[in-house]
Amino acid sequence: MCPMQRRRQDGVLREISHTHARAPKVHPLDRTEREVESRAMSRLRFAFALLLALGSVACGDDTEAGEAASTEPTVGLLELSISNRHDSEPTNAAAIEISGSAIRLDGRDVVPLERGRVPDAARDGVRIPALAQAIAAAPARRAAVLRIYASTPYQTTALVLGTLKAANVPEVAFAVRRGATTELGYLKLEGYDVRAEVANEPITIPATHQRAWNELAPAWEAMTEACRGGEHFVDCAYKPTEIAEGGDLQITFFARGSAVKLELDRVRGVDAPAPTQPALLEGIAPEAAAEVVEPAKTAAFTWRFQAATMAESPIAAVMRPLCGAQSCGGMVTAEGQTQTMNVLSFLGATFPNGTPAPYVVFQVPPR
Repeated sequence: MCPMQRRRQDGVLREISHTHARAPKVHPLDRTEREVESRAMSRLRFAFALLLALGSVACGDDTEAGEAASTEPTVGLLELSISNRHDSEPTNAAAIEISGSAIRLDGRDVVPLERGRVPDAARDGVRIPALAQAIAAAPARRAAVLRIYASTPYQTTALVLGTLKAANVPEVAFAVRRGATTELGYLKLEGYDVRAEVANEPITIPATHQRAWNELAPAWEAMTEACRGGEHFVDCAYKPTEIAEGGDLQITFFARGSAVKLELDRVRGVDAPAPTQPALLEGIAPEAAAEVVEPAKTAAFTWRFQAATMAESPIAAVMRPLCGAQSCGGMVTAEGQTQTMNVLSFLGATFPNGTPAPYVVFQVPPR
């Protein structure tokens, strides 16, 4: 029995008790008093019938009718993440809410949370089986809208995305605040994937969103200048004298604590063999080898989180030479307890309105 049903039945029982106490003690042969007693007993029978009716009212998924879907969101507008990328609401999308206490699908609680975290027993790899079952039982839809309490641990958000991906839901959008306003918007991705966190293993993204490593060198100096010319920067990578050639560019959106970092790495590149000295005649000493400068294969730009929520974010200025006019993709990596708003605001700052939507691979942290 649910708490609401129990409270209602307790109230009826108290009414029955009071009615019985108020029923007068009459002589059985007195007709007038019999009528009074009859009315009192009718009240008792009505109250008892009401009690039985309450016992049949739906109290959750354990009845055929099930819990009525809530039409009001549990996560308020001011509890959403701020994003500089915001689009219109997707149509015919599954509605998923993540609050501090539960994951909801289409207005019904599906998975209870422990301070915003999915209990270990409720997850299976990068999926949440109870949510997967609820999605399978609901009407099939191509899209899902995630309305997430901003402080939700990133691990919970990543597990929900992993469940949607496994359920073949190809489109996701995040309900967000349109910048520092009180207007609702939706951060849409061009595509997404989810995998368990793996160190030093390159991601694979569609060719339409894969940038070449060689595209970084011509833009590097402008990116450094934009970084140092903005606010809240912690570290801005300077262009080195030697840069490796060939391979793909992997973009990582790393969030931890109060900092966000763009990591740009060369992957799937083939290094040229190290130079060798020719063989010398016996007795001739070799010349001192010149110092070999290792070509750069990585660059990093770090900011305090506040940079991700600025209307004119320096993060957008840094990435504009690479991704301002052409599609890009990357990978989100964050600690499990990192707040979801750090990730969503970071993505919105990197790909603001007016830039192509990104393809994003979300890594699910182990804890």
